Amino acid sequence: EQIAKRLHDAGKRVILAMNKAESDHHVAHNGADFFRLGLGEALPVSAEHNRGIGELRERIEEALGPKPEAEKITEEKIAEHRIRMCLVGRPNVGKSSIANRLLNSDRLIVSEIPGTTRDSTSHNLDYQPEKGDPWHFELIDTAGLRAAPKLSTSIEYFSVVRTQKAIEQAEIVVLVLDALGGVTKQDKRVAGEIVKAGKGLVVVVNKWDLALKKFENEPLQGFDNIAQFKKKFLDAVLEQLFFLPRSPVVFTSAKEGLNLEDLLRYARSVYQSYARELPTGQVNREIQRIVEKRSPNIVSGKRFKVYYALQVSHAPQAVRLYCNQPLRLDEEYERYLERQFQEAFKLYGVSIRFQLVGKTQMTRPLYDSDKTRGAAKREQEKRAANAARKKKKPARKPRR
Repeated sequence: EQIAKRLHDAGKRVILAMNKAESDHHVAHNGADFFRLGLGEALPVSAEHNRGIGELRERIEEALGPKPEAEKITEEKIAEHRIRMCLVGRPNVGKSSIANRLLNSDRLIVSEIPGTTRDSTSHNLDYQPEKGDPWHFELIDTAGLRAAPKLSTSIEYFSVVRTQKAIEQAEIVVLVLDALGGVTKQDKRVAGEIVKAGKGLVVVVNKWDLALKKFENEPLQGFDNIAQFKKKFLDAVLEQLFFLPRSPVVFTSAKEGLNLEDLLRYARSVYQSYARELPTGQVNREIQRIVEKRSPNIVSGKRFKVYYALQVSHAPQAVRLYCNQPLRLDEEYERYLERQFQEAFKLYGVSIRFQLVGKTQMTRPLYDSDKTRGAAKREQEKRAANAARKKKKPARKPRR
């Protein structure tokens, strides 16, 4: 009632949703009680059972009005756009050193003591490559992300909060790793947060010059040369961060200025995928091909089917799938769907969010392979045979 009063005072349009409405009895018994809030008729929904969610989405879209025409992302627009790029990673991996080298200045404090950077700082970067026009970035340096149990002060806590906010506001996130330390559990956790946020991602292995010097002084057994060592190191990084959306990996040295232009070039390439618009017809064809290539598992006697697909968002990328069972897509198959979709459209370094929407009134799915048709036909024949046997079975004689 207090929230309803505040909403009335704010003068906003309100949609009232009544959640946990699994039972029609509870809806009939308690539904009328919500009228006294003065917010209109309550829409019964059940988030757990996906009841009424489609109608709720329709009401929200109706309240928002027609979607504004999105500006076409062209090569010229990308060249003019200032890409918001955020550097994140553990303390003392060299984020500020990379930023200083790119900015050709010592604006950011650099120290061997971990945790020198406390706040997120933003700087405009206009980089002139060897060929072509300048590249425009908004470069955001952040505090090192520690594991939650290691946050000993309120300053460290709020530093982490500001870093997380910087990730949300960024378009491209650069995850900086330490070449001498390898991939740690904290690196995996940070990478997972970036992927979950749907941002474009580039992985940087910094301090590569120190790794090279160490290899020259103490060659490791099993490696004939530095190129072989680098490939093995790359394979180890990709194995540890297997859940990344095929993100590019760059070996850099902030101290030597090694491969920093490659870092910016990859960031621009990932942004093109991040902001790319996908034609609806091509999206449907690729989804059809991917599902026919590997059919989903049958769960509770039913197979997951897609009727229609379309891109509903870019920057970040999101695809809506109208399907028969929005709650029956297992995580393994969803990862397969995402990987294949990324490969089809060359969306490297970009996570794809799939929005599953139930649509039960479609008579034929988007895909209908011979394998799927055969399974359905066999299931239908099996049911018919069982029904026939039950019909022919003689009735049991009553006992005397």
